[in-house]
Amino acid sequence: MSGVVRQAITQVARPNATVTITGDAGFLFRNGSKAAKGSLTFLAGNNGAYTVDIISNKAVKESVVTISSGGASVTTKVTFSPALSTTGASVVWSQPKSVRSGTTLISTITLVDAWGNPVEVNTAAATAQKLAIGYSGPGFVANQPLVLNAAGQAQVRVFLDERDWAPTTISFYYVSGTGDATVATNKVVSEARATWVGPIANAKAGAKKGRVIVEAYRAIGKTVSVFVGGTRVASFVADKANDRMVVRGIKSGTRNVRVVLSGTGEDFRGAITVK
Repeated sequence: MSGVVRQAITQVARPNATVTITGDAGFLFRNGSKAAKGSLTFLAGNNGAYTVDIISNKAVKESVVTISSGGASVTTKVTFSPALSTTGASVVWSQPKSVRSGTTLISTITLVDAWGNPVEVNTAAATAQKLAIGYSGPGFVANQPLVLNAAGQAQVRVFLDERDWAPTTISFYYVSGTGDATVATNKVVSEARATWVGPIANAKAGAKKGRVIVEAYRAIGKTVSVFVGGTRVASFVADKANDRMVVRGIKSGTRNVRVVLSGTGEDFRGAITVK
């Protein structure tokens, strides 16, 4: 960006005028050997002219930049183009670890570059970058995109039957640069996420000497919280479909136990005798 600082009335150039440029906190402003993020103050040349570079790693649309000098100011809008389809570096997943039978599994996959900008991959680019999104598991795949939209996203939707009870996997594959996975400078992004599909999760509890034994069924990915006498004494995240935990140090006697599974509304309540 360049300009000339002038007197407001005469329009005569103001040599060596102090100029300040401000904008987005992520913008790097550079004038000669001086540089700073968000704001930079520097001197115009002997003829009042100045040049300042604006550098950003983020894709930005119409961000306002203000240039001021001597009490006067002017604003302009700058735009940094979206990330190229060849610059993908990693993916961000939004996909549950488990869903109930008879519902819809929704997975949103977002491809971003090294600075977190979304990477759009249209139909033409999808072939060049070897883009592939796959699904393995039960149900009817209602949506399995072959491209990534302007937000860098693809959403996979799978309709599940009440009788479905099995693991599922959604996979993503992409190659940056020239699309050749054998080239060292190209980034291969190959990931998969699993979701357990099954009936409603539930839990039960039993007791042994000084211990309460909690078992959670069809609860993979859910937080299992154990309450004894109204006080939460333990919790764990189930890392398999049927998981269990032993809570030790429980005093003998009849104890009111409650087991809660996050996000399901399902729980166990009961009076358990601890010996």
